Amino acid sequence: MASWETFDSESQPVFMKGIIEVRFKDTAEESTIKTFIAAINNSGSLGFDASSPARAIQTFARAPSFAEDSVFPRLGQFVTVRVPDETVEESLGILARNPDIQVARRAPRMIGASVIPDDDRIGANGTVPGSSDKETQWYLYRCNVVEAWKIGANGDGVVIADIDSGFRLTHEDIAGRWEKHQALPACSHPTNDMKHGTGVLGMIGGKAFNGGICGVAWGAALWAVQAGSEDDDLTSSGDPTTNSWAEAIKYAASEVDPKNRRRIINIEAQVPGGYNALLSVAIHGAVQRALALDVVVCIAAGNGSRDVASGLDSIPPGVILVGATLAVPSNELDTQSNWGAEVVTCAPGDANHDLTCGIES
Repeated sequence: MASWETFDSESQPVFMKGIIEVRFKDTAEESTIKTFIAAINNSGSLGFDASSPARAIQTFARAPSFAEDSVFPRLGQFVTVRVPDETVEESLGILARNPDIQVARRAPRMIGASVIPDDDRIGANGTVPGSSDKETQWYLYRCNVVEAWKIGANGDGVVIADIDSGFRLTHEDIAGRWEKHQALPACSHPTNDMKHGTGVLGMIGGKAFNGGICGVAWGAALWAVQAGSEDDDLTSSGDPTTNSWAEAIKYAASEVDPKNRRRIINIEAQVPGGYNALLSVAIHGAVQRALALDVVVCIAAGNGSRDVASGLDSIPPGVILVGATLAVPSNELDTQSNWGAEVVTCAPGDANHDLTCGIES
C-alpha cells in the first residue's frame, strides 16, 4: 500500500491551534445547542474573558434539524469552537462542566500521505522481485485476490469511496473508472500536488486489461473524495473551519446512489504523531453515522508504532481498522504500523516494494 509519514511510539498528537471539537449528549435539545452557539458568538467569549474572542459554529455544514435527522449521532450534536490558543485548557474546563456536553477535546490535525502512482504488471505470484527486477503486484497473490477473481468476485455492484488527500483523475488507470468526485471544502475538482489518492484508488479499482496495474475490485464503482488541507485551520471569514475529513465521510456515506448499491468507505488519514484518525471527535461521530447507515468503513490504523487505541475514548463497533505488513520477511507486521486487539486485519504496506511509491510525475 502507498506509504505514509511514520512516527515513533514516543510521538505526541499534533493539535490545531485554538480549535475545540464539542459533541453534545444525545439527550441535548436542538434549542439548547443553538443557544450555546449564539451565546458564544454574541458575547465573543466562553464567559471568563470577554477580551479573548471566541466563535462557535456547527461542525457539519447544512446539518438538518433534529426533527429531520433520523440517524444517530445527529449532525447537529457537533459544534466547533475557536478560542485563543492560550485559553484552550481553561476553555476545556468550562466546557467539561456543561451538563449537556458529552465530550470537548482539542481538534487534532489530520494528514494523508504524499506519493504518486506508477503503472506496472500484475506478475505471476506472491514472490517479491529481486533488486534488479521490475516490481509486480505480488500483493494480489498474498491476499488471494486472483483466486477471488476466478469465482467472479471483482467488486461489481459495489461502490467504493476513497477519502484521501488528492487525486489525478486523468491517470490512465483511473480515467473513465471513477463515477463521482467531490472535494471538501468544495472546489472545482478533487486534486492537489500530493495525489496519494491516485495510488490508493488505482489499487482499489484501477482498470483491468489495459496494460497497467489492475485494481483489486476492478468491477466496482469508484468515488474519489478529497478532504481539505491539514493547514486549513480557519475559513477566510475567521470562523473555524468544519472538519473537512468528517464532511467527506458524511458525503461518502449519505450521497444518493440511484442504484442503491452496497457501499464501502476507505479513510486514508492519521493524526500527526501516528495516532488513529478516530482521535477526532467529528470523525468519530461521522464514522458512527456511516455505520448506522449500513456502510462498511475501513480506516488505516496509522503509522505510530503504538497500540491503535492510544488516546481514543472508544472505537465504534463494526469499523475495520487496517494495519500494515511487510513484503519481506513475508507478511510480518510492519514495525511502523499501529497494532492492537482492535486492528481487524492487516494488508501489505511495504514502501520498498510498492508500485505506487516514489514516482515524481
